[in-house]
Amino acid sequence: MALRVVQAYGEWLTASLQKETLETSEQRHLKLFERVRRRMEGGVSTGSDLQLASGRLQSVKADRAAIEARERSAIAVLSELSGRSLTVSELANARRNLPQELVLLEANLVNSALSHSPSIERADAEVEAARAEIKTRRAQTRPDVFLRFERQFNNLQFANQGPDSRVLVGVRSQLGAGLSSYSGIAEAQETVSAALAFRRSAELSIREQVRSDLALLNSFEIRLPALQEATRTAIEIYESYQRQFLTGRKSWLDVMNSARDLQQARLQLVDVTAGHLTLSWRLYVLANPPQAIGG
Repeated sequence: MALRVVQAYGEWLTASLQKETLETSEQRHLKLFERVRRRMEGGVSTGSDLQLASGRLQSVKADRAAIEARERSAIAVLSELSGRSLTVSELANARRNLPQELVLLEANLVNSALSHSPSIERADAEVEAARAEIKTRRAQTRPDVFLRFERQFNNLQFANQGPDSRVLVGVRSQLGAGLSSYSGIAEAQETVSAALAFRRSAELSIREQVRSDLALLNSFEIRLPALQEATRTAIEIYESYQRQFLTGRKSWLDVMNSARDLQQARLQLVDVTAGHLTLSWRLYVLANPPQAIGG
């Protein structure tokens, strides 16, 4: 459940940050559209420049509408998982801190994830239950040896004889319906084998997930500063192209392309930012017991 909540929150955060980016981009493209419209009315720009600005503006609006639908869907999933109706403002005001006690060492994360995994605990319980079934089945194929002590008073056959004591040793068998008990043992052994195979599969899945998440998290940490620098560069280029357009050194297409490049740079940055936070919490949930997460 905790992993599902983290995943749903990550999807909402990604959509929310993307929506903010596209809203800013939409305002930027709207200003560019109004600017070229005025220039065309003044006979400075052409109709094709206006069409280009209009097309880019409508494209950004369509992207924003799609992202808003994703955001609403993520909020609905989070509300269902949490059992309460959540709003955009509640989620937006929530803290976005990274887990403080996450040690990014593969061996530690894998061992912690295995020791706290509900899947592994369930698999271990199935193995123990299957082994107990084998013991029960085997017991049904073996005779019971019993010891009984008897003491008899007032023997009717022999008058005036004192109490008579005796010890009886016996064997009792309850095989049931023939060889069905033996077939039951074979069936229980197959159940143990299946349970052990499920456990190995669950362990392998957890190891792969931790290693994959850790590798992706490391790549995010490398990409973050690079994308931050790329975004700063895209801002500088966009502002520079606007100035150079007024002097005739850049075309209107150059300005529009720089606006689109800035939008893409910011979208990439928010994707990695949200992914970094989501993966950090997913690894934290995997490596810690539910009590620690709930506390």
